[in-house]
Amino acid sequence: MASPRSHLFASTVVSIIVVARRISKHSDPIVPKALLSIPSFRIAALATFVFGLGFFSMILTLVLYLAQIANYTTLQAGLAISMLPIAATVSSNLSGHLADRFGFRAIAIPGMLLFTLGSLWLRARAETDPDYLIDLVPGLLLVGTGIGAGPPILAGAGVSQVHSMHFSVAGAVSQTARQLSGAIGVAIVVAIITSQNSATPTVESFQWAFLYLASVAALASVLANRLPSRVLAKRSI
Repeated sequence: MASPRSHLFASTVVSIIVVARRISKHSDPIVPKALLSIPSFRIAALATFVFGLGFFSMILTLVLYLAQIANYTTLQAGLAISMLPIAATVSSNLSGHLADRFGFRAIAIPGMLLFTLGSLWLRARAETDPDYLIDLVPGLLLVGTGIGAGPPILAGAGVSQVHSMHFSVAGAVSQTARQLSGAIGVAIVVAIITSQNSATPTVESFQWAFLYLASVAALASVLANRLPSRVLAKRSI
């Protein structure tokens, strides 16, 4: 018998297909067809969705790992992962200026690959008694830098060619893609962590979770390779 999670996942997929079909057939869809005709918008939205499958669930994975495997207290876990938002803040402040100079693709792809490398580092170093400075900090810095250089640049790329009349809708679609993928990504990570036949999560389950996070970020970087290398003129529609 299929599990409730399988039913929910299947209903989500079906709902997305139904909504997409409705938009494609309706004379006045909620997402204008002119917007969907812009390649940079479509690519950025898809890359944002895929990256969001790992972006949102990374913090949950880290907190659960630190609390359940490394035996950190709640306060210790919070302080431990503070390196991640600090790195993301610094990275996001720099990535916008770099994207203006070198283009969206040149910044978004390396940023998401840094997230991938950070996730792989954490997978390799995930043990029951990690050394914070050696085992965790490098991975947190890589992941945080990737978060600061990935989603913000994808958001900018998504609206770079959008006419002002569709700007708010384009932003809403991007945010919806992020929120939807975040919910799905968290569900996938929880399923991975609890998939082992034991009462509590194991080191191996978290290693698989970090590998999943690395994989979706790598896939998003492949999709982002089709973004324009430079800022292009806005569409007239």
